[in-house]
Amino acid sequence: MLRGGEKYFIIGNFNNDANTTLDSNNQANLFYAGSYYYIDDVSVVDCTVGINEIESYKNKIKLMPNPAKDELRIMSDESGIKKIEVCDVLNNVMLAESAEAKEKSITINVSNFASGTYFIKVFSNKGIAVKKFVKE
Repeated sequence: MLRGGEKYFIIGNFNNDANTTLDSNNQANLFYAGSYYYIDDVSVVDCTVGINEIESYKNKIKLMPNPAKDELRIMSDESGIKKIEVCDVLNNVMLAESAEAKEKSITINVSNFASGTYFIKVFSNKGIAVKKFVKE
């Protein structure tokens, strides 16, 4: 859901050549060559990419609350957490924190994050688990 403050807005033709209608104007201008784009329909839709989580990690990492407003608690059921990374949808690391390998819960402050979808990478002795969360 869009709430304002988005950084990017993309308008383009996402059809292949066979499904694109061209309307040409054959008047030649010797001094200027260019093109015009007339946009007659713009839609803003949610295109969140779905991520299928690995089944072995699905129930081992919990995020609460999700969606989060100010703080997010990360809990591991089986193994201790060594490190966590918070990444945006472009995989830019927004936050990285190390922890003692015996910790099974970490609380992070997400109040300064922009509203949107983020991913938590949890590094443990068992490997890396990735979970999605939403910042309100």
